[in-house]
Amino acid sequence: FFFFFFFFQAEDGIRDVERSRGLGDVYKRQAQSFLIGSHQFKRSDYTLTNSRGHALRCSFFEPSDCQRICQVLPCAVFLHGNTSSRLESLPFLRFLLPSNISVFTFD
Repeated sequence: FFFFFFFFQAEDGIRDVERSRGLGDVYKRQAQSFLIGSHQFKRSDYTLTNSRGHALRCSFFEPSDCQRICQVLPCAVFLHGNTSSRLESLPFLRFLLPSNISVFTFD
């Protein structure tokens, strides 16, 4: 069976596209491997570039290889609000990751 999680934040209107606020530095200061309770997890960061050269910064959170219960896990894709960042997903990790649900988030 499948579980689907949808998280959303209501916005008060459509805003103009804004340049990155440099939050990648915050991610660089965080450990790539971390514990939640007695379980070990890891974060992998990616940059996807579209055909126009625009970069999309992404993070994928999943159990460490030694903690993985199966090869394929469900994945929650976290979409933050218009004026927010990937950092908004961090509070949800402590609930989703121990439940064997990986998390993908992007800016």
